[in-house]
Amino acid sequence: VASSTVASAVGSAAAPASVHQAMSGGGQLSQAHHMCFSVSSGVATRFKRETPPSAYFKKTEDGEVKLVWSSDPHSAQFHPNEGSVPLFSASELAPTYHDGGINHVLGCPHYARSCKLRHPTSGRLYTCRLCCEQTREMATNDKDDALDRYEVSEVLCMRCNALQPAGKACVNPSCQWVGKPFARYSCNICNFYDDSQNKSIYHCPFCNVCRTGK
Repeated sequence: VASSTVASAVGSAAAPASVHQAMSGGGQLSQAHHMCFSVSSGVATRFKRETPPSAYFKKTEDGEVKLVWSSDPHSAQFHPNEGSVPLFSASELAPTYHDGGINHVLGCPHYARSCKLRHPTSGRLYTCRLCCEQTREMATNDKDDALDRYEVSEVLCMRCNALQPAGKACVNPSCQWVGKPFARYSCNICNFYDDSQNKSIYHCPFCNVCRTGK
């Protein structure tokens, strides 16, 4: 069966997903996180990178994933951020939607997924590499390099805002979706996620990209 590259460019008619205000939590983000690290409203402040994730998990040298920082004051890993925890803007931390928020399907205009990719060089959060490309096309001076998905090492769960090593599912025990896949299909080589229901996807070992087909 003929196959096509999954990450092919989407038509120019696709509009960027609406960027909502930072998550209110829904029981996921601690109250202290909002009280101590809230970003004031307004266009100017929504893009200031001064807000940490709700939690930060890192992989040790032996491959074990551990919590190294938490916004929960009851956690043993709650401590002042002295620069070891990445900071993001409110717009980066806000969830984005594949369907514009109509049915609350997390993702972007390009793919349905419940995580964001952390840019390997700038550290910014993008729902997918094509979202990064759309941002790069804007007339701004602060542009990121193209997002190299093979170099992505961290993702942010859009349900609980925990930053963690790239993987198939959220590792945050405080997340209601802990252990559940970010998408029906995920690839640990391409760091590609797609929650489409009726799409066959596979990773081609010859061209080293994920493709639709069989």
